Amino acid sequence: MLVSVIIPTYERRDSLERALTALSRQTFPHDNYEVIVSVDGSTDSTMEMLKGFKAPFHLRTIWNPNAGRSAARNRGIDEARGDVLVFLDDDMEPLPEIIERHYGHHRDKRRVCVLGNIPVDINEHSSP
Repeated sequence: MLVSVIIPTYERRDSLERALTALSRQTFPHDNYEVIVSVDGSTDSTMEMLKGFKAPFHLRTIWNPNAGRSAARNRGIDEARGDVLVFLDDDMEPLPEIIERHYGHHRDKRRVCVLGNIPVDINEHSSP
């Protein structure tokens, strides 16, 4: 069962790179998940960073005209190949077991929605 991790982003190159680096350390087999970054019209160096990022997982990048976070997320959903979808924000640095634990709730193939609190380290340099 493939897992698709969808990350909408806008003008957050550095925090997105940290999120992708954290996703590189997942305990879930890298061949069993893809990460879709849906870029919402960013004009910073996000696209250049994504082109050069060496991911151990399958990384897909979608560029969209600036239409907002919801539109970017929906575009990621449209492009997802996974049976299970995981949504992250571009400023999250997930723990190494997040995909494995999320997937564990779907193993019995029932339709479920899993919600949870992910503690966020507030950084004075991060933008809203």
